[in-house]
Amino acid sequence: MPHQIVVLELDDVVPRRDASKPNLFVGIVDASLETLDEISAAITDAQHSEWIAGQVRSLRDDLAPSHRFQTRKKAKERKGKLINKLSRQGFTVNRDTTVFRLYVIELNSENVSDVGRGYVYVGETSKLIEERFQQHINDARGPKGRRIASKIVFRRGLRLLPRLIPSQVYFTRKASEEAEARLAERLRKKGYKVEGGH
Repeated sequence: MPHQIVVLELDDVVPRRDASKPNLFVGIVDASLETLDEISAAITDAQHSEWIAGQVRSLRDDLAPSHRFQTRKKAKERKGKLINKLSRQGFTVNRDTTVFRLYVIELNSENVSDVGRGYVYVGETSKLIEERFQQHINDARGPKGRRIASKIVFRRGLRLLPRLIPSQVYFTRKASEEAEARLAERLRKKGYKVEGGH
């Protein structure tokens, strides 16, 4: 039985990652289903998708592939690629609200030379900035005991510096890491001594 990938525009079931782009559901259904009601019912009946019941606004054929897939495995592979593509564009897909932000932390400059305009740490995170700061200063560890905090921030972290933190959000880790490196370089050029900023 052939399968199709469908993209449904939803009411705001979770906060939007980008205010201008709607919540979406991307799923796989039997290719014989054609109407929005049939597709919505089939998806709502699926074990993991009952949360979309009553939330569907429209079928977004403009965002879905037009061809059918002979195997569920092929459809699933393409579905994963489509979800990644739409997420990179800023859509909120299947309730994933993950965004990445940059942050700047003031470091204690005692016994540190050449601090210029200040001694700072630049990082990026998918967590709330304050939560990530707390992880650093509390020397947080992951589930396997691996350090997830920066040693330099644990030892020298003083406070977040909101005036140096850009408000922009990023939709992929790669984009935020690239922005982190650019911010670190910009601050160095302005005379800051910068840690982090990979």
